[in-house]
Amino acid sequence: MNVDALEALIVRAADGDEVALKVVLTRTRRDLCEYVVNKIPRACRNLFDAEDVVQMAHMSIFQNIDQVRSTQPGSFHRWTRAIALRRLHNAVRAYRTAKRDAARQQPGHAKPSYEDSTIALFNTIAGRGETASKSVARAEAVSRMETAMDRLPQHYRQALRLVHLEGLRVSEAAAVMGKTDRAVHGLCRRALRQLETHLGSVSDYLSSSG
Repeated sequence: MNVDALEALIVRAADGDEVALKVVLTRTRRDLCEYVVNKIPRACRNLFDAEDVVQMAHMSIFQNIDQVRSTQPGSFHRWTRAIALRRLHNAVRAYRTAKRDAARQQPGHAKPSYEDSTIALFNTIAGRGETASKSVARAEAVSRMETAMDRLPQHYRQALRLVHLEGLRVSEAAAVMGKTDRAVHGLCRRALRQLETHLGSVSDYLSSSG
């Protein structure tokens, strides 16, 4: 689709044509995702997915398309980018607030390291108590866990990282992801089942401590 045709669709979308708006958002989705990817803070790149942010932005765009004040070339794209960026900032702020509140609620208790949290999750799935953390294969267990998590669908991986690795409450993770508590519970449950399948036999990962 050439630029002129796209701009014509944008004019129709601004006038309330939902079909035209759907076409415009579909055609511009990739560019918006690339824009969002470059705006995600480095420390949060394992927790947020551009597709999720854009999906939330699209919901806002559908609800507020009547607020488009100009159909000049480029104005619609600037507007949608501003919405996506605001959605991203809200999610990052919710995540950081939840982490800060969680730390305040546990005075005198240092937050577990990423490795410790990963091993704890590994132990939960393996059902072997402290076996993994006491084994010389500790680093290998972390590596295998990360590999298995990379195979999960993005929503599953994000929910699991927020709740099980970052230590957020389900309600806090739900606020970050823009989902309900029930949805996050379901994502974590399905993610754990898939992780168990991906990890396979624990004996494959743990070597003898001699």
